[in-house]
Amino acid sequence: MQNIKEKVPLKILYIGYDWNNIFENKFKEFVRRLRRDRLGEELNEFFYIGWSNKTYFKKINNIQTIHLKAYQAIPRLFYDFFSIFIVPLLMIKKRFKADIFIAYDFPMVLSGLFLKFFWNIKVILILPNIPVKLAKIRSWPKLRS
Repeated sequence: MQNIKEKVPLKILYIGYDWNNIFENKFKEFVRRLRRDRLGEELNEFFYIGWSNKTYFKKINNIQTIHLKAYQAIPRLFYDFFSIFIVPLLMIKKRFKADIFIAYDFPMVLSGLFLKFFWNIKVILILPNIPVKLAKIRSWPKLRS
């Protein structure tokens, strides 16, 4: 993995749920989130696999996506498990060799661990939406080590 100061682009695989179909409907918001997370949207190449309300493939500049139709009536656990197998197949199909795997939901990390085992990809878990109660607990001085 290269340092951003060296300006060497990385290939980043990004997986999550996109129930509002933000990639297609609000692309500027999607890019804003990449900036918020300091992922270097202007330098790096992204492949986003999202569970969504419809299936499609789209590429805009250095960001491509495959959205897979998911039914909200089916528990997310099913899609988390299915991702373990579908993510590597999609990477092979689209010939995308990622340097970094980013998951925004804890159960999706299992897909990343599979990729790490076979392709030695760095796995990153980002939890941007932690519950307020948990955030308050983390700020208690007695609980800090």
